Amino acid sequence: MADITIFGRPGCQASNLTIRKAEAIGLDFSCVNVDADIAASAQLIAAGYRTLPLVKTPTEEWTGFQPDRLEQLGAARAGQ
Repeated sequence: MADITIFGRPGCQASNLTIRKAEAIGLDFSCVNVDADIAASAQLIAAGYRTLPLVKTPTEEWTGFQPDRLEQLGAARAGQ
């Protein structure tokens, strides 16, 4: 089971780039389409998030397309 979740929406360039980068690195992750999952969208808004994508791992989370952080995550997982 993937412990990385990417919250995004179709048509969002930053979301699409994040998903493609995570795939290219070989990360095991799940995606949540906040347009289709209204409950997830409401939770993100209630938590104060206003920017997509949101990447959540067991130890950290960040918003926006941050390829360097994805690469660090991939390198850390490869070293395990």
